[in-house]
Amino acid sequence: MKRIILLTTLILNSGTAFCWEVTSKVTRIEPTFSDHLNIMIETSKNPCATGPWLFFRGAGATEQSKENSVKAVYSGLLASMYSNKNVILYGVEGSCDIDQVHLLPN
Repeated sequence: MKRIILLTTLILNSGTAFCWEVTSKVTRIEPTFSDHLNIMIETSKNPCATGPWLFFRGAGATEQSKENSVKAVYSGLLASMYSNKNVILYGVEGSCDIDQVHLLPN
């Protein structure tokens, strides 16, 4: 019971409103910057109206934690891209920013 309450609390307190969710394959990653990634997915599934690029800007309270999350997401996306696996991306309302990335085994 405690686990269900904790999970519900975390979900309710996350503060991020997801506007979009997409399952797709990553087709391109630009890791030029240490504080964010530029990501392209299969064109037909791109939820962003302003262009082909989606952006992951890191997660965490400090610059170091954001850079560490960018590195971790880069590793996962790179592995998914080269193994031709799908990912689920959850986007921030009103932008092309990605808030969460889920790697899939398929």
